[in-house]
Order: sequence, then structure tokens, then C-alpha cells
Amino acid sequence: MKYSLPLLMLLLIVACSTPEKKVETAHANNKFSDSLLVQIHEWKDHRQADSLVLMMDSENATYRAEAAMALASCQDTIAVHSLCIALEDSATRVRQNAAYALGQIASKESGYSLMTLIEETPNLENPAIYWEALGSCADSVLIPRMLNFLNLNEGTPGASRGLYKLTLSQLSSPAFIPALRKQIVNGEKDDLLLALHSILRNRTVDFNELDSLIVQQTANEDLDIRIAATGALGRIPSEYNRLILEQLLRNPAEDINVLISALRSYRSHDSIDTEIAATIIHHPNRDVALTACELLGKLDKDEVWISQNIATPTDPWVEAQVLKYMPEFVVKHSDKLVSQMESQQNPYAKAAWLKALSTNPALHSQMEKIILDATVKRIISTAACESLLSMFASPKWDGEQPIVPILKNAASTGDITILALISGYISEHADELREQDDFSFLKNTLDGLTLPRDIETYYEIKKALAALNNETWETPKPTWNHPIDWELVKSLPPFKTVTVHTNRGDYEIELDIENAPASASNFLDLVDEGYYTDKLFHRVVPNFVIQTGCPRGDGYGSVPYSIRSEFDLHDYQTGACGMASAGKDTESCQWFVTHSPTPHLEGRYSIFGYVTKGMDVVNSIHEGDTIHTISY
Repeated sequence: MKYSLPLLMLLLIVACSTPEKKVETAHANNKFSDSLLVQIHEWKDHRQADSLVLMMDSENATYRAEAAMALASCQDTIAVHSLCIALEDSATRVRQNAAYALGQIASKESGYSLMTLIEETPNLENPAIYWEALGSCADSVLIPRMLNFLNLNEGTPGASRGLYKLTLSQLSSPAFIPALRKQIVNGEKDDLLLALHSILRNRTVDFNELDSLIVQQTANEDLDIRIAATGALGRIPSEYNRLILEQLLRNPAEDINVLISALRSYRSHDSIDTEIAATIIHHPNRDVALTACELLGKLDKDEVWISQNIATPTDPWVEAQVLKYMPEFVVKHSDKLVSQMESQQNPYAKAAWLKALSTNPALHSQMEKIILDATVKRIISTAACESLLSMFASPKWDGEQPIVPILKNAASTGDITILALISGYISEHADELREQDDFSFLKNTLDGLTLPRDIETYYEIKKALAALNNETWETPKPTWNHPIDWELVKSLPPFKTVTVHTNRGDYEIELDIENAPASASNFLDLVDEGYYTDKLFHRVVPNFVIQTGCPRGDGYGSVPYSIRSEFDLHDYQTGACGMASAGKDTESCQWFVTHSPTPHLEGRYSIFGYVTKGMDVVNSIHEGDTIHTISY
């Protein structure tokens, strides 16, 4: 490993400095009055892990801690040795940040250092940090040692985070159940919440023996716990749990996120109450109603029953969703339904109707026409393309109709979303398509892309081309291309409040300037440009997120640059604001707000703030709603 002479000189100066001097000279709005902290974040932004590793030797604990946390975003294995040494640092914050960084790097060799630290340190401060890192780093050999420790020790605060990480890595087993039981019975909120999410996310372990404990938590006073517990009931489809869920679903005044969680759990049962299904589809909240429509796929009823017992919803989105479960009706009444689709004034409602019509492949020519029409809104051409691709998979698709010429015709538009969608289809069906035609047209579309703006489409095309050649394409590391606006960052307080004004009302976000300077300053720069004015909420996933910031309105748009991912100890709790991306270090202008805790996003999507006021407004926002402006 080689270092430049100026860098070595700088590090020597830092090593000789003392924290007290930096405190005495700090006078600006936030910590970035310290030029060395700016430099550390610059190294992080440029992914210069070697420089950060050297900074770990500083005599200044503040700089060691900042360097360790910066390495969590770099995720470079060259830092593992230094971070393992830092687990024994004299400063608590350095130890904690080093543990977190090791978890983000997820090097299996560091799991043993973390396990030993937990075993030998009975009173760890913030033990959840170490358990989470251990769960990310543990291998199948280390897991029994983890579980043995948990079984032998009554008080293991924070252990749920380790168990949850193992669940996400598909490493959980029935041996986890005693440890999860302890976390549910004895744990504080965070332990209880993560234990429930471990159950909710697990698809292989039978959790029947925890049934009564989970049911108890569906009545917890804490809303986040109730949402998670209701979701966890879906993993134990017992008759008693079915009755609990039905009781929740019969209460229209229940919190909408609890209802949505209950509906998803209810789908796991073989027996669905037809009265509940027919009623809750007309819930006044659109997202509850849309989720309820999925029950139609579980009912042992035909289309005649649906048409006779489900009153036509007044909400066009919900009506379109119901039609997805009535394919014969769609075929029989295509002309009338196409006319209704065309009459929709809201482009997102029209998009929903286009997707509903996908059950009739005979309408493929209409979809092709919309795709080729450059005058339609992008969300509409996107929906038409999605519908067309769905038609290809339909048993009603005319097998004599060649697919590749249709794909080639769609690709001629050069539209980045159309290209991404057809590339995804080609990747999935490469085995059956590769001998059918010449796909040079797909390779030629790469010349029309602008990087990094069109990075998501670029990735999809490259993966499709590799699949056609029976190869695997590895996603390259994005290159740095956009500086942090340090002048803006230094002018701000550690936390800055902005107000998002929408057609549903206002909500406030507290931006975290010190922990996410790149994301927060980029957000404010775009606000100052008026970029977010009149932007649409193009994606709403019930009891998950609302997402906005796409210039196209279909989720595939971006600005001409990208920024770096920034990871730290913050959690994806209710109201967390995160940067959307197409993978690490591809963030730009799209962002989202969570409806409820979403711990599976942690360490994958940058958190740049939290909603501090107006979550009722966030919960009321639907697809197609609008940001009027953002002020601060």
C-alpha cells in the first residue's frame, strides 16, 4: 500500500494534535468547522479507504471515530484489520463505530473478533451495535457459538439485531426460537421490534410455539410493535390467528398501517371471509383498499361471484385493481374498458387501468401504439410496456406472434424506461430468446445513454447482453462525479428543518447535516433550484414508503450526476427519509419516507433525515399526489 508524502505529512500533524485544541477552535454552525473532519468526509466521498485506515492511528479519538464510521460507507476489506484492532480502542465511540463498520463490510473473519468481544465484555455500551455487526459477519460455524451464549445468558440486550441480520442472510434455523422468545419476553422496544421482524422476514422456520407471545403484542400500545406483530402473524396461519386478524379487519377505524399489515397476514390463510373481503375493498383509504383487492386471489370464487358481490369501487385505482382478478370479464368487455382507460384524466389512474388490461393479450397492439407515442406521459408508456411484457407470459398469448420484433420495435424509442423493462424481460427469458433473433439492436442502444444519469438502464442492458451470451455480468463500482457542497454544509446547523408542502398537507423533515452531508446538501441544493416543485409521488407501497423526486414520474429518471451512499448508526424507523438508488453510490434526486420501521433497508440506503411533524400527511399521500414546493 502506497501513500503520498503530503498525506503522510498531514497524518503526522493530526497524530500530534489534541482534541482540546479542536474544541477550542470550533466556532461554526456544525462540526465541519474542523478542516480535518471535512477531509475525512472527503476521503469517504472519494472512497479513499487507505487514507481513512491511516487516520485510524491518530491520537485524536474524534478523528479515529469519524474515520471508522467513514469506512462503513467505503466497505473496503483493506480496513478489516485496523477496525478489528479498534474494537479495543480506549474510546467508546471508536469501538462502536469500528464494530458498525465491520458489520457493513461483512467480512467473515471479523465475526470471531466481535464474538470474543461480546463474550468477554459483560457491560457493553449500546450492545445492539456489536450484535448487529456480529449478525452481518457470522458464518455457519460461528452461529452455534452465538446461540449458546444467548441461551446461557438471561440479559442479552441488543441481540435481536444480530438474529435479524442472520435472518436476512437466510442463516436462521429452529435453533433461533429460544433466543427470539427471550427477546420478545424480556426485550426493550428495539429488541422486541427486531425479534418480530425476524419472524416476519423468515420463510423457512416454524414459529408456532411463539404464537401466543406474538398475539399478545398485537395489542401493544406502541404502534410500531402492533404493526410488526400483526405482520408476524402471517408466519403462523392458525385458526386462532385468523380470528384475531378478522377482528382487526372488521374495525375500519384501526390504524391504516395495522390494517395493511393484517391484510398481508390474512392472505396466508386458506380460508378468507367473503364478507370482510367485500367490505374492506371499499375502505376510504385507497392503499388499504388496494391491498384488500389481493384477497380476491385467495377467494375460492369465480368472476361471476366477484361481479355480483363486489360493488364497483368509486376509486378508479381500486376498480382497476379488481379487474386484474376478472380476466374473462376484461376479454369480454375490452372495448368498453379501453374506453374507460382512455377517459382517465389522472395519468397514474390511466397507468393502473393499462395494467388491468394486461390480462387480455389481444390488446397488445394498443400497448405497442402507446409505447411508440412520444407525446404520452412517461408513466403511461411505462405502464403500457409493463402490460405488454405481462401479455407475453399469458397462456392466451398467440404463440405464432414473434416476440423479438416487438421488443426491437419498442427499443427503437430509445426511452430509458422502455429499454430497462425489455432488458429485464430478455434477462429472464434469455434461454428461450437467444437463438431466435439478432440482439445487436440492444447493444446499439447503449450509445444513446447518458451516464451516470441513466445508470439503472445501463445496468439492465448490460445484464441482458450477458445473459444472452450465457455469461454473468458483475455490476461495476460507480465512479465519483459530484462534489459535496461544503460551503452550504458549513453554513448550516447540525440539524436543519425543511417543510414539504403537498396537495395533502405539509410535513416537516429534520435533515441530519453532520452524518449525511452529501445527501442533505444535495437535497437542499435541489430545493434551492426549485427542482422538487410540482414533482409527483410516483411510488407508494402501503405500509412501506412514499417515493418522489423522479423527473419522469415513473421511477427511472435522474439528474446528470450521482452522489455517494452514506451509512451510519441511524435506524429506518417510522418517518425515516432515505435516498433511493439503483445500488450503492448511485443516489441522486429520488428519495422516500417510511410509513413504519423498515430495518431491512439499513446499511443499504442512506438516511438523511426524519419526519418530525406531519406523519398523518405522509400516511395520506397516494400515488400521483404532488409536492407543491419545499421550504426552509
